[in-house]
Amino acid sequence: MSSIAISPVSSKVITLNDGNKMPIIGVNTWNLATEDLEFVIKGAIHVGFRHIDTSVFNLNEKQIGNVLKTLIDEGKVSRSELFITTKLPPTGINVD
Repeated sequence: MSSIAISPVSSKVITLNDGNKMPIIGVNTWNLATEDLEFVIKGAIHVGFRHIDTSVFNLNEKQIGNVLKTLIDEGKVSRSELFITTKLPPTGINVD
Protein backbone atom coordinates (compact mmCIF):
# COMPACT_ATOMS: atom_id res chain seq x y z
CA MET A 1 0.00 0.00 0.00
CA SER A 2 2.90 2.35 0.69
CA SER A 3 4.15 4.42 -2.21
CA ILE A 4 7.69 4.17 -0.84
CA ALA A 5 9.92 1.12 -1.06
CA ILE A 6 11.66 -0.01 2.11
CA SER A 7 14.55 2.36 2.66
CA PRO A 8 17.84 1.79 4.47
CA VAL A 9 16.19 3.55 7.42
CA SER A 10 13.88 0.61 7.97
CA SER A 11 15.94 -2.27 6.60
CA LYS A 12 17.47 -3.36 9.94
CA VAL A 13 14.81 -5.26 11.84
CA ILE A 14 14.24 -7.42 14.87
CA THR A 15 11.94 -10.43 14.58
CA LEU A 16 9.22 -10.37 17.23
CA ASN A 17 7.76 -13.47 18.89
CA ASP A 18 4.78 -13.41 16.51
CA GLY A 19 7.06 -13.36 13.46
CA ASN A 20 6.56 -9.70 12.58
CA LYS A 21 9.73 -7.84 11.70
CA MET A 22 10.00 -4.46 13.46
CA PRO A 23 12.50 -1.84 12.32
CA ILE A 24 15.09 -1.26 15.05
CA ILE A 25 15.40 2.42 14.19
CA GLY A 26 12.40 4.58 14.99
CA VAL A 27 11.40 8.21 15.17
CA ASN A 28 11.50 9.47 18.75
CA THR A 29 8.75 11.96 19.54
CA TRP A 30 10.07 13.07 22.93
CA ASN A 31 10.43 16.82 23.34
CA LEU A 32 8.99 17.42 19.89
CA ALA A 33 7.19 20.76 19.72
CA THR A 34 3.47 20.42 18.99
CA GLU A 35 3.74 22.70 15.97
CA ASP A 36 6.52 20.51 14.50
CA LEU A 37 4.98 17.09 15.14
CA GLU A 38 2.92 16.77 11.96
CA PHE A 39 5.83 17.87 9.76
CA VAL A 40 8.25 15.47 11.46
CA ILE A 41 5.94 12.43 11.38
CA LYS A 42 4.90 12.99 7.76
CA GLY A 43 8.53 13.50 6.76
CA ALA A 44 9.63 10.39 8.63
CA ILE A 45 7.00 8.24 6.92
CA HIS A 46 7.93 9.76 3.57
CA VAL A 47 11.61 8.76 3.91
CA GLY A 48 10.76 5.24 5.07
CA PHE A 49 10.42 5.21 8.85
CA ARG A 50 7.79 2.72 10.04
CA HIS A 51 8.62 2.70 13.76
CA ILE A 52 7.29 5.60 15.84
CA ASP A 53 8.40 5.75 19.47
CA THR A 54 6.35 7.69 21.99
CA SER A 55 5.62 7.83 25.69
CA VAL A 56 2.69 8.65 27.91
CA PHE A 57 4.91 11.45 29.26
CA ASN A 58 5.22 13.09 25.84
CA LEU A 59 1.54 14.07 25.92
CA ASN A 60 1.39 13.87 22.12
CA GLU A 61 0.03 10.38 21.50
CA LYS A 62 -3.36 11.65 20.30
CA GLN A 63 -1.76 14.10 17.88
CA ILE A 64 0.54 11.37 16.54
CA GLY A 65 -2.51 9.14 16.06
CA ASN A 66 -4.30 11.88 14.13
CA VAL A 67 -1.32 12.41 11.81
CA LEU A 68 -0.94 8.67 11.20
CA LYS A 69 -4.67 8.31 10.54
CA THR A 70 -4.43 11.03 7.90
CA LEU A 71 -1.47 9.29 6.25
CA ILE A 72 -3.32 5.96 6.30
CA ASP A 73 -6.49 7.53 4.90
CA GLU A 74 -4.42 9.15 2.12
CA GLY A 75 -2.91 5.76 1.25
CA LYS A 76 0.65 6.86 2.07
CA VAL A 77 1.15 4.00 4.55
CA SER A 78 -0.92 1.10 5.85
CA ARG A 79 -1.50 0.40 9.52
CA SER A 80 0.04 -3.05 9.14
CA GLU A 81 3.36 -1.43 8.16
CA LEU A 82 3.57 0.64 11.36
CA PHE A 83 5.06 -0.14 14.75
CA ILE A 84 4.08 2.27 17.50
CA THR A 85 6.05 1.80 20.70
CA THR A 86 5.49 3.51 24.01
CA LYS A 87 6.66 3.53 27.59
CA LEU A 88 4.57 3.39 30.74
CA PRO A 89 5.44 4.52 34.24
CA PRO A 90 5.59 1.74 36.85
CA THR A 91 2.17 2.89 38.11
CA GLY A 92 0.76 2.32 34.60
CA ILE A 93 1.39 -1.42 34.74
CA ASN A 94 -1.51 -3.23 36.35
CA VAL A 95 -1.94 -6.99 36.34
CA ASP A 96 -5.67 -6.86 37.09
